[in-house]
Amino acid sequence: MDTQQKMNSQYTEFRGLSNNPLFIQKSVHFFVNSNKFLIFVIMIKTTNTIPYIPTALAIKGYSDSKLAQSERGDCVVRAIASAYDMTYDKAHGWVADTFARKPKRGTWGFPTGMNTMSDNKTRLNHKMTKTIDSATLTTRGGRSKMTVGTFAKLYNRGTYIIRVTHHVFTIKDGQVIGNSNDALQLRKVIKNAWKIG
Repeated sequence: MDTQQKMNSQYTEFRGLSNNPLFIQKSVHFFVNSNKFLIFVIMIKTTNTIPYIPTALAIKGYSDSKLAQSERGDCVVRAIASAYDMTYDKAHGWVADTFARKPKRGTWGFPTGMNTMSDNKTRLNHKMTKTIDSATLTTRGGRSKMTVGTFAKLYNRGTYIIRVTHHVFTIKDGQVIGNSNDALQLRKVIKNAWKIG
């Protein structure tokens, strides 16, 4: 059973008035009371999550890439591959050339490089990069920084690369592509965001 099937068997999706998905975690508990009657209780717990697409399904050539299987600290590579519709190996090479990234190491200078691509209207795999102004990444009239959960509600159409502290991932049409916990950590504050298209 793959990850998506496991999630579907454990969660039921409900759509409210806003048409944003709310996932309900189901668990069934069985009890036998003193009269030997079987009683079962269905426990329902809402989980605040964003739909998640496993990396292997979202990135071309990821499952077959020996390079991908040997990597770690490659969140920028995975974000570039998923946002720009590139193979993992091609994105890996581009990130290494552009940011001087070493294998199994993080990527330094990523926000500056992405902002430069936006300013210079540089295309990557026929797609443009547009920096989302940091002033719009706030809530409550600029008094609070925007979180991943709020961003996902407001920007649920299109492709975005999101940077939080020490990590980068993609949100594509309201679905997270990155680490599975990126879809759960909705209170993380967004440092930078770029629209890809």
